[in-house]
Amino acid sequence: MVHADEVPPDELPVITKQVATRLRRLAGKKVVPSNARITLGDSFQVWTLPAEKIASISPRSSPDLGKLGNWNNRWYHIIKVNRRAVAFFRSTTKRAEYSLFYQPKVARIEKFLKEQKKAGKNLKIRLLRVADYHMVALWTIDEDSQANQLLVIDAPANFNLGGQILTAMEFLKALRSQQPITGIRSGSEPSLHSKRSR
Repeated sequence: MVHADEVPPDELPVITKQVATRLRRLAGKKVVPSNARITLGDSFQVWTLPAEKIASISPRSSPDLGKLGNWNNRWYHIIKVNRRAVAFFRSTTKRAEYSLFYQPKVARIEKFLKEQKKAGKNLKIRLLRVADYHMVALWTIDEDSQANQLLVIDAPANFNLGGQILTAMEFLKALRSQQPITGIRSGSEPSLHSKRSR
């Protein structure tokens, strides 16, 4: 069974006509036609991994990614248009704070989840943001073996990691081989957020 962390019902975003209008404005009428059926897909806790935690890892250690990362009280909720994943909500535990994003890379997440479900794996799914390295990964935890894997959704081109599936050790090693990225985007949301509406 593949599942994300359970979202309290009162924290789920509500799909309204206003949401449909905003999404159509972001993605265009071709992606969101006027008669489109818009529904919620899977939801994920958003975890963050600070640069200082990465720097503290010993090359010979086998760190627990779950102890290095932190849940930042945010959720990502996949938005489907006619059963196809095209966007997501980002919400916080404060119900009034929502942002809507159109992002074609969400389809990559949906495809990966379908493959894992078909394989019958018992996985917990989270989204991991490493803002200081401008990286976003889908983080899977096998609830039988406790093995961790990460599907890199977004990363700088020079990292050569986009689309790769890595173990937790490989992921952390790849980060340790790079320097944190400073500048205007450092510490902000990675570029998974291509088009945004509040």
